[in-house]
Amino acid sequence: MAAMSRPSATLIALIALQCASALSFQFTRGVPPFPFGARLSIPRASCHQHSSPAAATTATPTSLNMKEDESKEDKVEDSFMDSLKQRIEEVKDSDTTLPILLMEPVLPRQTLVIQTNMQQLLTLIKYLIKHETPRLGMIGQVATTDGKTPDIGPPGGTDMDDEDKRFIPLFFGVEMEIQGTPDIRPIPSDMEPAPGGSDEVITVALAAKRRFSINRNETIWEEGELQGISRARVKFLNSGDEESKEELGEDMYDPMSLSRAEMMAKVFDEMKWKDTSDKRMVDHWIELARKNEKKPGQIDRLLQSLGEMPPATEPSERAFWIGALINPLPKLDVAQDIRGRLLVSPTAESRIHLTMRAMINSIELMESGHIWF
Repeated sequence: MAAMSRPSATLIALIALQCASALSFQFTRGVPPFPFGARLSIPRASCHQHSSPAAATTATPTSLNMKEDESKEDKVEDSFMDSLKQRIEEVKDSDTTLPILLMEPVLPRQTLVIQTNMQQLLTLIKYLIKHETPRLGMIGQVATTDGKTPDIGPPGGTDMDDEDKRFIPLFFGVEMEIQGTPDIRPIPSDMEPAPGGSDEVITVALAAKRRFSINRNETIWEEGELQGISRARVKFLNSGDEESKEELGEDMYDPMSLSRAEMMAKVFDEMKWKDTSDKRMVDHWIELARKNEKKPGQIDRLLQSLGEMPPATEPSERAFWIGALINPLPKLDVAQDIRGRLLVSPTAESRIHLTMRAMINSIELMESGHIWF
């Protein structure tokens, strides 16, 4: 029985040789023994359950090769994962950081056409096109009474004299996307160049997309090719998400605020302008604005670019639409410019209230014929 339970040395050597040959076949073909993230499962029992000094001697080189290859595979896997993580961070970073231009407040749905020889803008646009990242952030500035807090009160501003007014940059803006191919050419003889600018002039159309807020603690000044241009980490804002927080009473919001905003938003397309008119407030404003166009067809082109007015159930989006209507680009100058205050208004109710007062004020001024903007 002892002889039966103890296999011969020849049999043991043959089993070990077969295991070594199978592994060697995989390695010599240049194919990894297992994919990344997995571990090779070897039926070691078939090789080692019948052990003897001869078998151990035969299997030793294979075991060493396996350890070396496992070590190499681990290093390759670690390198692959590090590279993947780095790429994910780069994509995340590119989506949440934008070069920032301080020019003027712009609202979603608007398109700003710029013609300038300003070196900073020219350099930035060329850089964005070269790197196929046609996005930048644009912020404006608003008046302030204390040098810190933007005035977001009703249209008409404050009673300060012009020399006493101070302006601060907004930490709210919009993502601007380059439209088409910018036109870059030498400055024409009939154009007055900006002092210290480039000898080239650029004409570029920028379409306003997503709103954002700036993390002021993560703003840096670019070096090298984009020296002098600031880049900031931004948080993109969504009206639906903001209104959901208002409705739930989160972050100290009044839960009834959103309901009031939706009720006020209905006024624009349900309420008639005064008892003697059969027109909605928005339609009446459009009729008056057509009489004050700076170029024929300006209002029709504006309405086409803005699209349909959002429903009253989306009061924030309706407010931004109204703001883009009464403060259009190119400028019409028939209403107080509320775009900056609209961007910093914290709730749907405050946005709707601001646009309603601005539209009423604009209608009254156009009816009187005394437009002073």
